[in-house]
Amino acid sequence: MTLRKPPMPRRLFEVGFHAMARLLPAVSR
Repeated sequence: MTLRKPPMPRRLFEVGFHAMARLLPAVSR
């Protein structure tokens, strides 16, 4: 995944990643 946007803080990235990982399985159901 190559994003040409400014590097987001690791905290925001981790929070977003965890949120997606938690929502993906719930939505894929």
